[in-house]
Amino acid sequence: MVKAVAEELGNTPAVCRASYINPIIIERFLAGQFFEPYKQACRGRTKQYQSCEEKALLGFLNAIQ
Repeated sequence: MVKAVAEELGNTPAVCRASYINPIIIERFLAGQFFEPYKQACRGRTKQYQSCEEKALLGFLNAIQ
């Protein structure tokens, strides 16, 4: 995940972890606790331009604010 983000941003994985990715996201992703709690975001009406994973990420970010 970090490698893909780094490649997209033109940075190294270390820079992305330190500067762009909230450590909580990495912790929950590695623990397998990221997607499941927010899977409910995929229910109901969806917008064509938003994937289930994107909706789950938005739910996660709203929850940690």
